[in-house]
This record gives sequence, C-alpha cells and structure tokens, in this order.
Amino acid sequence: MRRRSLVVNFFSQWRDSIIFLLFCQLVLRHVYVFVYLGCFFFVFDVFEWSLEFVAFSSLQWQARTKTLPVVERLQKGRPSGL
Repeated sequence: MRRRSLVVNFFSQWRDSIIFLLFCQLVLRHVYVFVYLGCFFFVFDVFEWSLEFVAFSSLQWQARTKTLPVVERLQKGRPSGL
C-alpha cells in the first residue's frame, strides 16, 4: 500500500509539473504578441499626439494671421466688415 501511494504521488506531481511547464510554454510563446501590441499602441499614441500638436499649431497660426488685421483695424478705429 505504501509503495502504491508513492507511485501515485510521483505521477501526480509529474503530471502537475508537466501541466505547469506547458502553461509556462504557452505564456512565453505569446509574450511577443503583448510586446508587439504594446509597441503598436505606443507608436499610435505618439503619432496621435504629433497630429494633435500640428493641428493645434496650425489653428493657432490661422487664428493669429486672420485676427491680426482685424485687431489692427480696430486699433485704428475702423470696424471691419460693417
């Protein structure tokens, strides 16, 4: 009886270790997917931030160039467009 329990215990531990090793292999095999996804989202965020910066700078420049003549006319005392 003692010998049988040792054999069963050995195979139980062996089975658990095989399952654990297969799980580790599965996780390690798919780590690169998470790394690629992380890099993709980082590059996408940087691209989005640069687009927002360019758009904001462009709007700021347009607002400055379009309102500057209006401000100059108002300072001279001539209303614009009326």
